[in-house]
Amino acid sequence: MKEKIAIFLSDDEFSKYSFKKLKKNFIPIPFSFKKLKFTKTNILSPYNLSEIFDFLKKAKIKKIILVGKIPATILFDKKFDFLGRQLLTSTSNWTGEEVLKKGISLLKNYGIETISLKEFFKDEIAERKIYCGNLEENEKKDIKTGISFLLDIEKYRCGQSIVIKNGMLICLEGIEGTDEMIKRAGRYCSDFVFVKIAGKQKDERFDLPVIGPDTVKLIAKTKGKVIAVESGKTIIFDKEKTINYCKKFNITLVGI
Repeated sequence: MKEKIAIFLSDDEFSKYSFKKLKKNFIPIPFSFKKLKFTKTNILSPYNLSEIFDFLKKAKIKKIILVGKIPATILFDKKFDFLGRQLLTSTSNWTGEEVLKKGISLLKNYGIETISLKEFFKDEIAERKIYCGNLEENEKKDIKTGISFLLDIEKYRCGQSIVIKNGMLICLEGIEGTDEMIKRAGRYCSDFVFVKIAGKQKDERFDLPVIGPDTVKLIAKTKGKVIAVESGKTIIFDKEKTINYCKKFNITLVGI
């Protein structure tokens, strides 16, 4: 008999891919914060943690996987229930990662295990190689600059991605997320290098760096030239399609 696993989803291609993958070997119990286009789901409020935990308890959930996007901006809304306010006041560090760690600790108290994204998506984890395209010397230097900068600011947990061109930092990912950062970069220049890493301290149970076909299409639209992602920690979902899009748009894809 297949095991039940709760899965948190949002309305994006990675969630859609993850839900389809989970259905192959498990009984997925989906929930989200709003109505989704690709499947029916249990819609819960991000501000009502008691409701979320009651839902998981009633569904007799023992394992959960977190793949949906949670907007960091909700942390500044004053709508949380008592449990949510308690969670936020228990930490002075409001980076998304630290808040999620607190949430995962609460789940553990309810007897619910959070499945590691790296383990679940082990076939999609980036390898250290050039998947397609070629790197020019200035692009190799830009990748090194991007990695160095992201590692230098890692302790602040302020973003996983950066855009570099000819040694100049064009954009750093902030609260708006990766896609909006890429759009912002496209307003300033073309033929840029996009670098995305997890870093040394990333919790592999959630929020690993992710790219897929939509990332490639967005970088093509903004006229970017190179996608460099950290090997061993970045999820490249729908890998064949992602690589084919890179070839189609003449974008170099490399695991670093």
